[in-house]
Amino acid sequence: MQRIDLSIEKSGAPPPWPLSQTPPRRRRHAAALHRWVTLAVGLLLATTVSVGPAWADGGAGGAQEGYVFVQQALGHLAQNPGPTGVAEAEAKIEETLSATDQDGVDVAMVRQAQAELTAGRTAVAQQTLQLSIAAAVGQLKPASGEETGTAVVGAPLPGRGPLTGTDWTLGGVSLLLLAAGVGLALWFRPAENLAQLRRRLTTPVTGTDPDTETPPSPRNSPEGHQP
Repeated sequence: MQRIDLSIEKSGAPPPWPLSQTPPRRRRHAAALHRWVTLAVGLLLATTVSVGPAWADGGAGGAQEGYVFVQQALGHLAQNPGPTGVAEAEAKIEETLSATDQDGVDVAMVRQAQAELTAGRTAVAQQTLQLSIAAAVGQLKPASGEETGTAVVGAPLPGRGPLTGTDWTLGGVSLLLLAAGVGLALWFRPAENLAQLRRRLTTPVTGTDPDTETPPSPRNSPEGHQP
């Protein structure tokens, strides 16, 4: 870097590009790399956005279980017994009736709950939906041990003990490496910082190098003078 700058200063010719800017070839490479990175990030974001809803909904080929739809309908009614919750529950009931898997669901009671929702009897419809899956809920295995639904509390995790010899050794080695890194960074740091180097490279050359000055003619030199 210094050799190239000195040759430019000595010759007095203007550089092929401003010294404070990136060379054209490197600038083209950087622009091409920026385009490729932008394209890759855009494709990744597009894939994530398109696949995300499918993962959230279980995908197009997800399980169409009527039992799950009844539970969702009950959840809507429990959270919002108003018109919005009733509309969402009715949509889940429609999905229950058209589901391919209706095991554990009393379809007749689901139709009765649908009629009760239509008649505005929300509380009665909620009870009917609960009865429609009572048989399936009764067949579920009860929670045991530390699973959700029990009062069992797990043993507390053991705390960290005092530092061992290995811990102290690793800590000391880490401090030595850190000190060595700081020392090497100070030892090999350049004589000029980035701001000074940029200022020197961007300053136009106004004088001539003493090494390139024209030597004095023999007529004017003391050696060429005749007494």
